[in-house]
Amino acid sequence: MTKVFQQRHEDDPQSRRLRVLLVEQHPLIREGLRRFLEMESKVEIVREADSDEEALRVARQWLPDIAIIDLALPPRGGIATVQTLKVQCPTTIVVALSLEDDELYRRAVFEVGAAALVRNNGHGQAILIALRAVW
Repeated sequence: MTKVFQQRHEDDPQSRRLRVLLVEQHPLIREGLRRFLEMESKVEIVREADSDEEALRVARQWLPDIAIIDLALPPRGGIATVQTLKVQCPTTIVVALSLEDDELYRRAVFEVGAAALVRNNGHGQAILIALRAVW
């Protein structure tokens, strides 16, 4: 696997590992994402969640650098979760995952505070590129 994250100087505050909250309702997909991301030495999955309530609780407790959120999240949906998370944890960067490709939908995702939107039917490298772009 090609390393997307380059080594930085030790005095650079971003040289530490990227602390990620992984939010996905399907255990199999969540496990696959976790295993894929853990292959990247600069990424640390600090916690996982499978619902919007759990995601918000965990984010407030752990204050991750980045939350990767599936927008098909129950019960309220990922867009509402992103909006609430950005209010409660404004320093957490959100990378959203979605199958939707509609322009209005994409615009809504960014308006509520997501920093990136990755199609979750694409290649795994896309999520690493998005993480690098926002971090």
